[in-house]
Amino acid sequence: MIRRALVTFTAATGLLLGLSALGSAAHAGPAPVIGTGDRNCVLTKHANCRDVVHKWRVEHHGNLTGIRLTRAKIHGADLRGAILDGANLRGAVLRHAHLHEASFVNAKMGPAPRRSGSNVAPRDQPPVCTYGCEGIDLGFTISNGANFTGADLTNAMLNGSQNYTSNFTNATLVGAELDGADFQAANLTNANLTRVSGEGLTLMQANLTNANLTSAYLVNARLNGANLTRANLTGADLTGVDLTGAILTGVIWSQTTCPDGTVTNTGC
Repeated sequence: MIRRALVTFTAATGLLLGLSALGSAAHAGPAPVIGTGDRNCVLTKHANCRDVVHKWRVEHHGNLTGIRLTRAKIHGADLRGAILDGANLRGAVLRHAHLHEASFVNAKMGPAPRRSGSNVAPRDQPPVCTYGCEGIDLGFTISNGANFTGADLTNAMLNGSQNYTSNFTNATLVGAELDGADFQAANLTNANLTRVSGEGLTLMQANLTNANLTSAYLVNARLNGANLTRANLTGADLTGVDLTGAILTGVIWSQTTCPDGTVTNTGC
């Protein structure tokens, strides 16, 4: 009886493992195709998906290293845990996307290159931009725990986005719109935040060591408990900012507007 029970158990276990493997294979499936007509692509590494439109139905959690999504409109995309290192997302729209723990190391998210009149993909060079030239649109996106190390987010729109504990080390966010965004406990070491608009921005417990905040607009932002060691606050507007418990060692103060509205060259 014991031997028969063991045989039955082994067979059942093998069946369950087989079904599990089949389920995993089915879940992995072929790479999804997004877009319509001539503007479609397969979501794989280094794919050319520029200008595709596929809103609210894009889901991928695998390796998309080097993919080109220039000016793509994929609102609400679910890219949790996906790898988009070195990807080109200049001018792409991913509003309301889910990017938790995704990786965008050295990704290009700045202003989109000019459109090409032919079927040849435009060069991966940013255009000469005047004021208002927009980069990637990540407004209201959730990217908690994502890795944006070295990413170019010049003129990106991240208004209202959630970036709790995300890593922006060495990232470029020049001219980015961060109004109402949440960067609590994010790592912004050596990040370039020149001319960012961050009214109501949450930077509680964030690491801003050596960050460049020259001419940043941070009215009513929350910087309590943040580490601003050697940060550059030249010309920054900190009106109404909460600096309770912030580390201000070696901060560069020059024509900086303090929380009380006074302008200082020595410290708030």
